Amino acid sequence: MAQDIVERILGRILTDAGFRQRFFAGTDDQLVQFELLDHERESLTKLDRSAVELLSDRLDPRIVRG
Repeated sequence: MAQDIVERILGRILTDAGFRQRFFAGTDDQLVQFELLDHERESLTKLDRSAVELLSDRLDPRIVRG
Protein backbone atom coordinates (compact mmCIF):
# COMPACT_ATOMS: atom_id res chain seq x y z
CA MET A 1 0.00 0.00 0.00
CA ALA A 2 1.44 3.33 -1.06
CA GLN A 3 -0.04 5.23 1.92
CA ASP A 4 1.81 2.93 4.31
CA ILE A 5 5.04 3.62 2.45
CA VAL A 6 4.49 7.39 2.61
CA GLU A 7 3.84 7.14 6.35
CA ARG A 8 7.02 5.09 6.87
CA ILE A 9 9.06 7.60 4.88
CA LEU A 10 7.63 10.54 6.84
CA GLY A 11 8.32 8.75 10.10
CA ARG A 12 11.87 8.03 9.07
CA ILE A 13 12.43 11.62 7.92
CA LEU A 14 11.27 12.83 11.33
CA THR A 15 13.11 10.33 13.50
CA ASP A 16 16.32 9.53 11.62
CA ALA A 17 18.66 12.53 11.33
CA GLY A 18 20.99 10.79 8.87
CA PHE A 19 18.17 9.80 6.55
CA ARG A 20 16.68 13.29 6.85
CA GLN A 21 19.99 14.87 5.84
CA ARG A 22 20.36 12.53 2.84
CA PHE A 23 16.71 13.05 1.91
CA PHE A 24 17.04 16.81 1.71
CA ALA A 25 20.46 16.64 0.05
CA GLY A 26 19.19 14.42 -2.77
CA THR A 27 15.53 13.57 -2.42
CA ASP A 28 15.28 11.51 -5.60
CA ASP A 29 18.15 9.26 -4.53
CA GLN A 30 16.43 8.40 -1.25
CA LEU A 31 12.99 7.87 -2.75
CA VAL A 32 14.01 5.64 -5.65
CA GLN A 33 14.05 2.63 -3.31
CA PHE A 34 10.34 3.01 -2.54
CA GLU A 35 7.34 2.17 -4.71
CA LEU A 36 5.54 5.50 -4.82
CA LEU A 37 2.97 7.01 -7.10
CA ASP A 38 4.05 10.16 -8.93
CA HIS A 39 1.92 12.46 -6.79
CA GLU A 40 3.26 10.89 -3.58
CA ARG A 41 6.85 11.35 -4.71
CA GLU A 42 6.10 14.95 -5.70
CA SER A 43 4.44 15.69 -2.35
CA LEU A 44 7.41 14.34 -0.43
CA THR A 45 9.89 16.33 -2.50
CA LYS A 46 7.98 19.50 -1.63
CA LEU A 47 8.35 19.07 2.13
CA ASP A 48 9.54 22.20 3.88
CA ARG A 49 12.89 21.32 5.45
CA SER A 50 12.68 23.95 8.18
CA ALA A 51 9.23 22.74 9.23
CA VAL A 52 10.43 19.13 9.30
CA GLU A 53 13.51 20.08 11.34
CA LEU A 54 11.37 22.07 13.78
CA LEU A 55 8.99 19.16 14.32
CA SER A 56 11.83 16.68 14.60
CA ASP A 57 13.54 18.83 17.23
CA ARG A 58 10.36 18.72 19.31
CA LEU A 59 10.06 14.93 19.34
CA ASP A 60 10.97 12.97 22.43
CA PRO A 61 14.69 12.12 22.10
CA ARG A 62 13.96 8.51 23.00
CA ILE A 63 12.28 7.96 19.61
CA VAL A 64 14.81 9.67 17.35
CA ARG A 65 18.16 8.63 15.95
CA GLY A 66 20.88 11.24 16.26
